[in-house]
Amino acid sequence: MKKIFFLSLLVLPFLFSCEKETEGVSRTTFFAELTLTGPGVVVMPVNSTYVEPGYVAIENEVDVSANVQVTGGLNTSEVGAYELTYTVLNADGFPKTASRLVLVVPANLSSADLTGTFTGQRTGAAAVPSACNINKLADGVFFADDLFGGYYNKVAGYGLAYRLKTYFVLNSDNTIIALWSDSPWGPWEVLNGVYNPTTNVITHTVKQGTFSFGVTLTKELE
Repeated sequence: MKKIFFLSLLVLPFLFSCEKETEGVSRTTFFAELTLTGPGVVVMPVNSTYVEPGYVAIENEVDVSANVQVTGGLNTSEVGAYELTYTVLNADGFPKTASRLVLVVPANLSSADLTGTFTGQRTGAAAVPSACNINKLADGVFFADDLFGGYYNKVAGYGLAYRLKTYFVLNSDNTIIALWSDSPWGPWEVLNGVYNPTTNVITHTVKQGTFSFGVTLTKELE
């Protein structure tokens, strides 16, 4: 009997400790659903007023949009690209985020439409057909999917991920200013950008740190 009593004293504390450790662990949390309304990229002239396109946050079928916090340091008096971050916390403090890009662009942009497919060529390398696609967002405002001119994607063979995606503006004097760029190596500067409307050729230099090279983009015939 003494043996059995001794064992039961060992077992009971063990059972008690398990109950304490698992108490309150099992619970349900409802994550908020956050949806942005309007475009993911907003284009606005410098010195104008930003108008928020809107957002909707729903938690467990309840509208909690009033709890959304918007951050990002938008400066409408300075040309550039600004990312706005939208964050909402659920009842247990778990966040849900979304983002929108705001492009503040200069006045007097060109009305030329650069939309199309371009052959790309890095200085000293082979030409690459269909290396870059350019789409118009607004007058003088464009998105290019590879200002590397296809070099890393096709010549080096790294694949589609290795492109330089860029939002840029075309000024009335046909110079190009990049507002935002991104690649697997992060952003690059786009320097000395010029569009020749006679030949439909864009030339520019891409630079990151001390490394740079020239790129020529020639619009392909439709």
